[in-house]
Amino acid sequence: QYLVGRRKYLALMNLALVARAHMFMLSKPGTAKSMMVDQVMLRISGATLFSLLFDKFEAKDAMFGPPSIKALKEGERRREFEGYGPDAEVVFADEIWKGSEAATTAMLELVNERRHQVGHRKEAAKLWSMFAASNELPEPTNNNLAAIYDRFGLRVYVDQIEDPAEMIQLL
Repeated sequence: QYLVGRRKYLALMNLALVARAHMFMLSKPGTAKSMMVDQVMLRISGATLFSLLFDKFEAKDAMFGPPSIKALKEGERRREFEGYGPDAEVVFADEIWKGSEAATTAMLELVNERRHQVGHRKEAAKLWSMFAASNELPEPTNNNLAAIYDRFGLRVYVDQIEDPAEMIQLL
């Protein structure tokens, strides 16, 4: 009832979750991309969502958690990933192409292999699906962004509501 004219996109999101696939949504601002993710996740009992709004200063810490001070004191390099991307069943990367190359490149292993670095070993992440959204496509000359873009098997353009009856219903 909150998402007027969004049934086909919600169906694709459910397909992505069942297939454990990743989905990229492209559209103009204000088309309810993040609201769709939030509403779908509210209906999945026990699943956790990690959302991150990317900007050019975004660091790996924002996605994977900060370095563990306790581990550093013990001579080990580890992150406090609990509550961050590797600890969630679903990750939502909003404005993904605005992130730094380092942040988006670091997501490759998480998205592709569903693994993350814990000290000197790799562990399985809880990730089922990643949803990403943007108002633009990645620069075609940027190989790092193209690599993460390739990981999104489902890609959809989210239309604005144009049907007058749906617009009245929305209002």
